[in-house]
Amino acid sequence: MILDDDEQSIDLLDEINENYEEINFERDTFEENDFVLVKFMKKQGPPEYYVGKIISSDEHHFEYKVQFYKRIRSSCKFMKESDEIFDVVEEDIFMRLPMPKEVKGSARTSGQLYFEVDFSSLNVK
Repeated sequence: MILDDDEQSIDLLDEINENYEEINFERDTFEENDFVLVKFMKKQGPPEYYVGKIISSDEHHFEYKVQFYKRIRSSCKFMKESDEIFDVVEEDIFMRLPMPKEVKGSARTSGQLYFEVDFSSLNVK
């Protein structure tokens, strides 16, 4: 059986449509209580990164309310600096971080969070 060009085109279109339906076009969204690394570009020099916790998001997950944590020296430990909440757009979120571990110990170290992440190659504040 010989197929003409129209029949071949229809078969090809059917195959493309079947494959198209299998592709998941949903983008990765961030959820409340996720910890993220947020990237801030500077006019000069390397970008700065900040660890934050997502407090809430808009209905489309394009903008998030984030509470930031301050890095303790050059360690993987962070502490909440204030209760202030900032708006962050999705494009500024560099990556999702694994859930931190809470640092146990004295009153001075309570509230500190420890991330099992190597931040050495990034300018994390």
